[in-house]
Amino acid sequence: MWLSTWEEYYTKGTLYLGYINGPTEGILIAVGVHLISALFGHVFDHGIDTLNCPLGGLVQVASLGLGHSVNGAFFILIGCIPMWLSTWEEYYTGTLYLGYINGPTEGILIAIGVHLISACFGPRVWHTTVDLSRFAPWVFRPVTLVECFNIIVLLAVFVVHAPVCFANVHAACRSKGISFTSAVSQNLSFGIYIGLCWFWITSPYSSLLSFTSNSLPHGGLIEFTLLVVCTFGRMLPRVIIAHLTHGPFPTLLPSVILPILGGVFIVNLDRFGWHITPEVEVWYLHAALIYSFVSWQHWAIVACLRFSNALGINCLTIKPKTT
Repeated sequence: MWLSTWEEYYTKGTLYLGYINGPTEGILIAVGVHLISALFGHVFDHGIDTLNCPLGGLVQVASLGLGHSVNGAFFILIGCIPMWLSTWEEYYTGTLYLGYINGPTEGILIAIGVHLISACFGPRVWHTTVDLSRFAPWVFRPVTLVECFNIIVLLAVFVVHAPVCFANVHAACRSKGISFTSAVSQNLSFGIYIGLCWFWITSPYSSLLSFTSNSLPHGGLIEFTLLVVCTFGRMLPRVIIAHLTHGPFPTLLPSVILPILGGVFIVNLDRFGWHITPEVEVWYLHAALIYSFVSWQHWAIVACLRFSNALGINCLTIKPKTT
């Protein structure tokens, strides 16, 4: 049975409320178990949060009525930035700090508000234009509410969230005698990854933001989001594992970056006179998604098995009681 528009966005809001309470319940459960088991749970919980970054952005795209657009791609990728910075911060500080304004609480509450507003007034309300010239003379044209929301998101990530992460890492490096410059340089791998994702999906030669490539239908932004889920979902949990095992900061895996790099290469061949049909890009996206999904699942299974062997447990099962 199909849900009405109001029911759909109300359901999204309630699911987000459950998502907020989920980590809290996980912490309460972890209190009563062995420390190493709690660390295993921490990796699992952090891995799920990683997947929710691009997927949550996709839900926002639907609520804002953005469809297959550059602005939609922005919301798919922007949530990955604070997640990465917080994980990088935890690697050096040993603590997952949550500032006064942060993504897992205030950020999700804002997302819930977006869903509820869309439920009441429809996604079209976000495309209403407002004149801000009386309050901000430098705004020379009417802007939409979506554009205002873009600015709020950018300020929240780069003005409110990011400086706190860098300040905490700087303090941790100073106390441990570690080079802060070296610590900052470890964000380069993520910068390369997120930059390549952006250059691919927003390239003027890419067909992924159109509904069809001539007669060939494709998943467009949705399929690209799943590719980000599979690659980012493997990239970031490795940092948490390195933190918990006191290992070196992980480098960028070829299996993570090559599927994205290949897409950037294909769509930009037109710049050098090599015309590539949209069908080639679509089939490449299909292949990249399948490869990334298999690679990610293989890595996840191996990681779970290694943790389980170290703990002497069966993952997601209970061993029979031995007498």
